[in-house]
Amino acid sequence: MTLQSHSGATQLYVLFAIIAEQHGLFRPFIAQCGLLLTDGTTTTLPASTEVWGLVKTASPEALATRVGLARRLHPAYFSDDAGPVAFLSKLNGLGVLFDDRDTAADVFSIFERGSSGGSLATVKLEDADLLALRNAWAEFPRERHADLGRKVGYRIELRASWYDAKGS
Repeated sequence: MTLQSHSGATQLYVLFAIIAEQHGLFRPFIAQCGLLLTDGTTTTLPASTEVWGLVKTASPEALATRVGLARRLHPAYFSDDAGPVAFLSKLNGLGVLFDDRDTAADVFSIFERGSSGGSLATVKLEDADLLALRNAWAEFPRERHADLGRKVGYRIELRASWYDAKGS
């Protein structure tokens, strides 16, 4: 698939990325909402306190995708034209672009990124996602639990209900 096979607006996002990289404007460009995602929204790079990354491909059923930890760049960036190769290489170099983040263990590599200072962004988990995270944690190497457990705990948000002794 070539860049020309995508819509005009999509082509512009990719061309702007190419031009920014070629003219030494990579950093200012990525600080703006200039990256087009598959769902049609635009984004900047994740801030150091945010827990998400950009991916080339993503399974909709993967835990990272369901909870918003993996955001898929538009396929036009990966067209056969090879125009944005240098731009994508710089995203790879920053450690924010991955081929995919579809395995359960990938969720923990996303939780690992970013600083632990400031106001941390959280990820809201529903029951099924919490169970999937728990199962992935059980498979995760025990020697990593101590250093990563606190980061994961600080970054997840749960909806909870309390009941008194009467059940109300």
